[in-house]
Amino acid sequence: MIAKRLRQYLAAVIFIAVLASADQASATVETAARFVSQFGNQAIETLAAPNLTEQNREALVRGLLRQGMDLAFIGRFVLGKHWARATPAQRGDYLALFEGYVVKTYAAWFARNAGSQLTVVGAKQVSDKDVVVRTEINRLNAPPIIVDWRVRAINGVDRIIDIASNGISLAGNQRLEFDAVIKRQGLDGLIAFLRAR
Repeated sequence: MIAKRLRQYLAAVIFIAVLASADQASATVETAARFVSQFGNQAIETLAAPNLTEQNREALVRGLLRQGMDLAFIGRFVLGKHWARATPAQRGDYLALFEGYVVKTYAAWFARNAGSQLTVVGAKQVSDKDVVVRTEINRLNAPPIIVDWRVRAINGVDRIIDIASNGISLAGNQRLEFDAVIKRQGLDGLIAFLRAR
């Protein structure tokens, strides 16, 4: 009798856990889509302000990226296998310089798309951790582009960990570029390359 009640109790607990995880997965998709819509439109709107200097634009982008992206995670991903071999000093230098590199890259990207309208056209759970939110950016004087935002909840907060424009991953491209520099010049060579940018 006790064993039967225990089995029923465990079955109920498992059933509730499955329902909770299903709700959590759909909520994650919804919150990721809402997060990307707010982040993308805020970035485009903020950077559309007239008469922004390059320095002001980069400061605004830096603030937005720190709020919406996990730059340390992206930096480690981009460095790939070389992260494990880096010294603590190299890691610190690299991450600080990587943030500046990303800010310049995205400042230019957002500047090119200033005045555009971002619309979420879909979102799906692509792994246990990640949701990809597909958006269409309708630009003023150019054809629309499709942008996919990879979102992961990190410490309970949604963060963008990659952006793919027309199917091309920005983090993936950076990883290939950095790997080529490291193969030719070593990690210190990459750090020097980033410092010169």
